[in-house]
Amino acid sequence: MPGLNGAAAPWVLVVDDEVLVREFVELALVEAGFDVLAVVRKEALATLNEQAAALRALITDIGVGPGISGWDIASHARELQPRVPVVYLSGYGAEDWPAQGVPDSLMLQKPVTSDQVVAAVSEVLNRTHT
Repeated sequence: MPGLNGAAAPWVLVVDDEVLVREFVELALVEAGFDVLAVVRKEALATLNEQAAALRALITDIGVGPGISGWDIASHARELQPRVPVVYLSGYGAEDWPAQGVPDSLMLQKPVTSDQVVAAVSEVLNRTHT
């Protein structure tokens, strides 16, 4: 995602293997003025590895399909960028969040509204800038 002078513009990475959820979250964030890249689980780690410097925040489902989980994706993002804001989005797993989630993250329980998504991303972004 090119920004000014060819540099990468900061963006929010959305990871969810459910196309309707991924598109809903992406649209909510775009309408709120965020630059967004939405991917499925199998693209998440490669995207992070290639573009971590421009990552502004991560919102990921916990159960994104077989293999790695949203917990793993968030941990990997934090290895690359230790202060990146993280929001977990899931229909289950909230009880595991204190043990599995990265520090200073948020959990949103599905179903969610677009306002809740935008508020959660804004909150974790504000935390890292204060």
